[in-house]
Amino acid sequence: NALQGASALLMGAGAAYYAFSGFSKLNMQGLPLSVYLKTEKAYISFAAIALAALTAVVFLADAVGFFSGGGFISSLKLCHLFPVLWMFCVTVGYFSITVSYMNVTQLMLMIFGDGFLMIFFFEYARFISGIGVKDAPWLLFAAGTICFIFQFASVLPDIAMLIKGDELIENCPLQFYSAVSIVFVGITMLTAALNGN
Repeated sequence: NALQGASALLMGAGAAYYAFSGFSKLNMQGLPLSVYLKTEKAYISFAAIALAALTAVVFLADAVGFFSGGGFISSLKLCHLFPVLWMFCVTVGYFSITVSYMNVTQLMLMIFGDGFLMIFFFEYARFISGIGVKDAPWLLFAAGTICFIFQFASVLPDIAMLIKGDELIENCPLQFYSAVSIVFVGITMLTAALNGN
């Protein structure tokens, strides 16, 4: 499935970019990693970076499997939980921002978008591993549809502001993984539907 493989490769690129940009922003000032994490209390943000790197590897393996038609993807059951844990850490990280979430609509959309992306990744992991798929196949589509809507609503204003040359809202940057997740979620649901699920 070349289309699904391309979307997995794109999602992996989004995760890899998140890991690379997040690591480059760490201001360690020559401190050992353990000391830096303890001093800055950056456990969640570093966990998100590490899990994003692992997620990139998982989606690269998925892409290889989809392109080659290999059946080894279903054996990577535990590995498919890395994307879920990555989105969990990203979502939890939002709550360290000292701002009224009710007054910043864009931040609320990002929280819901990433929260439902986490749920979709879980359903994707379950689906691709063949665990409980026959019991509730509709969960993939339910999580995917809600995720698609929130991610689209989150990304669209940022793209519009960038095109107009306006400054983005503070603490609400345009995330590359959010944009590519729209493509990944849409193609995954399409692939599942075409395969009779």
